[in-house]
Amino acid sequence: MALTQVKTLGLADGTDGQILTYDANGVVTAVGPGSDGQVLTSTGAGSPPAFEAIPAAAVTALNNATANELVTVGSTTTELDAEAKLTFDGDTLKFTHDAVTNFDSNSQDFLVIENGDSDTYINIGTETNRDSGLIFSDDTRARGWYNYNHASDYAYIGTAGGERLRIDSSGRALIGHTAQQNHGGVEGQLQVIGTGSSDSSLNLTRFSADNWCPFLSFGKSRHATKGSHTVASDGDYIGYINFAPSDGNDFQNGAAAMYVQIDGTPGTNDTPGRMIFATSPDGTNSPTERLRIDSTGDVKINDGNLVIGTSGHGIDFSATANAGATGASMSSEVLDFYEEGTWTPVLQYYNGSNYVAVTFSNAADNLTGIYTRIGDIVHFQWYTGFFQLSAYGIHARIEGLPFITSNDDSGHSVANFTHCDCFTSTVTDGYISKNSTRIYAMQQNSVSTATWDSEGYFMVSGVYKCP
Repeated sequence: MALTQVKTLGLADGTDGQILTYDANGVVTAVGPGSDGQVLTSTGAGSPPAFEAIPAAAVTALNNATANELVTVGSTTTELDAEAKLTFDGDTLKFTHDAVTNFDSNSQDFLVIENGDSDTYINIGTETNRDSGLIFSDDTRARGWYNYNHASDYAYIGTAGGERLRIDSSGRALIGHTAQQNHGGVEGQLQVIGTGSSDSSLNLTRFSADNWCPFLSFGKSRHATKGSHTVASDGDYIGYINFAPSDGNDFQNGAAAMYVQIDGTPGTNDTPGRMIFATSPDGTNSPTERLRIDSTGDVKINDGNLVIGTSGHGIDFSATANAGATGASMSSEVLDFYEEGTWTPVLQYYNGSNYVAVTFSNAADNLTGIYTRIGDIVHFQWYTGFFQLSAYGIHARIEGLPFITSNDDSGHSVANFTHCDCFTSTVTDGYISKNSTRIYAMQQNSVSTATWDSEGYFMVSGVYKCP
């Protein structure tokens, strides 16, 4: 029928919402308009369609393929069912392949996938030059995300609008940065990279009502297959901690290192080890062994000194047995002092009112002595060589010991004189007075001090106690 015939049939002035169709006689007729919520349904062959309401208690198929219904209206007008696998109740879209025992979901779950008889996945596909993933947004788009970059094969996780973790194509986990860092030839699988103390640090914390703590453990097997075991060999490295500063170009440098090696022949439940501490000397970037604790417990300083940083502290020998002799009493087992050096003796005599220095007309060949102090005990010696005096006298003494003596009776000590040819009488010994730095030369078999002669030489040595 031509459109010009519509008006002649009296349909030119139809109602808003009506539709045109044909009746059984092929005559154009108007249907509708329907009411809000009604749907247009077929009323059978030979009859025009009609707008009808869907009964609340009925399920009316929206697809005529009985064996393959796609979407149906459920028992309530707010529910859609699809082959009993897909439902939407107005709040939650649920896919159920096989029910899961004690499966927990509620109205806050917008999307639920339930499958109890096989592995379950969500497959998100895209082109190889694009990203795919899940994005979490609020009033600001992309507050967080779990994404995958298909072009370069890496996954990345973001929070608060910024990337926090990346797993690159080699399986390295990068926290705080998008590119791996190489330290001394090692590209670690877990890297924490930041610009401050917090974002470049790793904290291990344990809360437990016992005396245990977190562990940082290193393992080593000689077997090349993961999870398999072959005994380690003598000298094998078990763990290595490297300290790699930038030299302005890269991190291919070592300032210091701590590492553990097998120290002997290992076997079942027998793994002897040694721990080594190494530092790099100035002008190099390769750590050198400085201190070693071996499998016997011995401590070896390979290069350098053991420096006691606080006076009064030292090496404690309290593990050794105390003196067992009757009357012996231990007062200290800490070796807290060692020193060696030279001292400058001063020859003196008594001029009737004071002790004064002698006057040399020909100075001694050797003007300094040597000493060694171990703990509070000082060993000293001096050989003068030949000298001549122009002013000298009685009560010969030597001033200038390197340390003052104790201010009690233990401060008195014996001085030994030998090869003497500078006194007016024979001298073989002397004494060191307490609370002083003086040696007095004594006449042999006498309690009197000796007198200087005009020339000669002598040797003196002794041991005394410091405070």
